[in-house]
Amino acid sequence: MPRLLGIQFRTATIGIVGLVSLIAYEAMGNATVMPQAVSDLKGVSLYGFAFGGPLAISLIGMVASGRWADTESPSKSVFLGGICFVGGLLLASMAPSMAWMLAGRLVTGLGSGMLAVALYALVGHVYPPALHSRIFAAFSAAWVLPSLLASGISGTIAQLFGWRWAVVVVAGLAVPSLVLLARLRLKTRSAHAARPQDRHLIWAIVAAFGALALHMLGQAEDHGAAPKVVPVLQAALVVIAVAALYVSARVLLPRGTLLIQPGLPAAVALSGLSQGAFFAAEAFIPLLLHRHRGIALSVAGLALTAGALSWTAGAMYRARVHERVSTTSLLRNGHALLAGGILVSMLAIHPALPFWLAPLGWTFSGAGMGLISPTLSVITLAMAAPGSHGSVGASLRLSAAMTTTTALALSGAAFAALIKQSPSLAFAFSLGVAVVLATTGSLLAERVAIATGSAQK
Repeated sequence: MPRLLGIQFRTATIGIVGLVSLIAYEAMGNATVMPQAVSDLKGVSLYGFAFGGPLAISLIGMVASGRWADTESPSKSVFLGGICFVGGLLLASMAPSMAWMLAGRLVTGLGSGMLAVALYALVGHVYPPALHSRIFAAFSAAWVLPSLLASGISGTIAQLFGWRWAVVVVAGLAVPSLVLLARLRLKTRSAHAARPQDRHLIWAIVAAFGALALHMLGQAEDHGAAPKVVPVLQAALVVIAVAALYVSARVLLPRGTLLIQPGLPAAVALSGLSQGAFFAAEAFIPLLLHRHRGIALSVAGLALTAGALSWTAGAMYRARVHERVSTTSLLRNGHALLAGGILVSMLAIHPALPFWLAPLGWTFSGAGMGLISPTLSVITLAMAAPGSHGSVGASLRLSAAMTTTTALALSGAAFAALIKQSPSLAFAFSLGVAVVLATTGSLLAERVAIATGSAQK
């Protein structure tokens, strides 16, 4: 039986798990310090854009990375994605204004998109199917240490030295893992690889700018980052941006994804619904605790820690029981935990209720994602045709990014409009969008297994 740390796979496993841990540290650490960063740069109404913007631009990186993985090798995506990831963090750390901060976040998002797909493709290139469940479980386990340390370390650094130094630390930690993965020697082209489709990259650019337009129109008016437009013209621009996202999704995602047709399309759609719900909600949890309830950043970050740890626990549980529990049950129960956890977290909005309801609820949500994410990864990798691991991995990430950035555009616009009049309503609406996405995923979970024969697995 091959082992993840056997001589054949040791370098790849250490490099991949190290990079996943770094990405986790960046996500946890930056989410913890972002409330202080936007306050210092006077960009609170752009808070949603600070998370949704990078996801929007990551669409371009995902599509490009998927094409390179299938027609050349994932190594190119690791190299270019790493440069953008580190460079964007350094740019954000030097930001004298919110616009500069957002520029750095966008560059980091481009690199993150490349790296996310490259890691998925590396699994298909390097490991046999017998190790796929274990390596995806290792992906989740790689969040453990960052979950325990990142929020506390970043929050403490931000309080002692400022949020900029917390961002610089992440950039420095990225380098060793990227160097290790760059040393892998992979087969340069699959015999089954499809010809590159340049139109996919074009439509990824259309989708990215459509999503960015939604964010700018909904959240940037107070800062002059978006043009002042009359309501009718603004509504027309919103319709155009939504249409661009819809048409792009039809081109970029597997046929039938938007209709959640059984099999691979449903799996890709549920990736969007689950991750869209989780990460759209996660963006507002630290802000809710720090700005609305007056909790210190280092303490507010514990909510993210609880969610990440329970995600790992859920993934480990799933790895032990997946042969005895049906795919439908794993996905349905995971989405139910995700939705219920967000609802519990929302109770912390009320000042008369204890703030620890937010980390408690987020623990349930994380456990739900631990059931959902590796299940979808294993299923889609099994359904992928030879030589298409990169494109299928890109589809999963594209669906998640497009759903999350659209959800953040909607919730961010409502948040910017409501925060001055009713902070409680602003947070309730923003988190409520995530509840709707998670609930929808639970209702449609059965469609993933219908066409795969795995419902009774």
